[in-house]
Amino acid sequence: MSIQYLYYLFFILLGKTKPNTKNTTRESGISILVYVKNKENVLHEFITSLLEQTYEHKEIVLVNHCSTDNSLSIMEAFSEKYKTIKIVNVANNETFWNNKKYALTLGVKAATYDCILFTESTVIPATKEWIATVANSFATTKTILIGNEKIITTKNSLLGILSKFTNILTTAQMISFVNIGIPYKAFKGNFAMHKEDFFRVNGFISHLKINNGEFDLFLQDAANSRNTTMSPVPKNTVYRNSTISLKKYLSLQKEDIKIIKEYKKLPKTFLRLFRFSKIIVYLTLPLLFFLNLKYSLGFLLVYYLLQYAALFSLIKVFKEKKLLIFLPILDCLYAMVCLYTFMSTLASSVKN
Repeated sequence: MSIQYLYYLFFILLGKTKPNTKNTTRESGISILVYVKNKENVLHEFITSLLEQTYEHKEIVLVNHCSTDNSLSIMEAFSEKYKTIKIVNVANNETFWNNKKYALTLGVKAATYDCILFTESTVIPATKEWIATVANSFATTKTILIGNEKIITTKNSLLGILSKFTNILTTAQMISFVNIGIPYKAFKGNFAMHKEDFFRVNGFISHLKINNGEFDLFLQDAANSRNTTMSPVPKNTVYRNSTISLKKYLSLQKEDIKIIKEYKKLPKTFLRLFRFSKIIVYLTLPLLFFLNLKYSLGFLLVYYLLQYAALFSLIKVFKEKKLLIFLPILDCLYAMVCLYTFMSTLASSVKN
């Protein structure tokens, strides 16, 4: 439990974004690069939300990656009406068959402006000033910007609340590592960079054969304390609907575990030890209660107080105060998820 104490003290000390104090009155161009694959059900609403953004000097680059539904037709209808929309139609080829990173690379090459904002059609901007906030962040010396995602659900199910807790915990970890100069993760629906940074490390070439984690692994190659920042919440935020099944939620957690092994040594060790120590806390609680109930309750109380202190500011700005009521339960459930993903990964490695 003492290891978990140290982790939450770490989040308390470093888990706050540093505000951008430098503003600009001159608008620079920015290309919004949208990855699309079979998203006809959400595409119209998403493109409309981009067109409604207040920032004027923008282009929208829609990367259609082998969609088999009506996605391309929807994009073409928009591009005929709006000159700011450009379509990059990516077909499969033998070398890069169904490779998302290859499709994104073609989108980067097609982008007009040096500043590129990556997003997905499965998110919606929180405000009409989202793009303006991203562009303004590039008025500083930073050239890589990690944005925020807020989980929203149509149902207040326990799984939905757990998804929100996982997202906030992940955000606290991301902010803390950005603040010590070791960025390791970015949300797929809200990530920006300069073209120069992309081509400086040859884009995604070092991890092109790894299916997921395009921006996480890009950060391993390109990001450092001098060129990377994380935008304050909630100024640079998109909403992601997470009305998903338990199977899908667990699958996403397992994907995260697979990507973690590709991280640099410090964040990889940090994340693995954080999850493992959390599992140990709850596995040993019954024994601790049996040996000394009074002291065990005291240790547990301190643990939850530290957790509340570490996550309170993020819970507040994300306007998810209901999480505070269920925090102990959610933490226990998250430990069970960590145990499941650990056992699944172990079983998979044994088979291989």
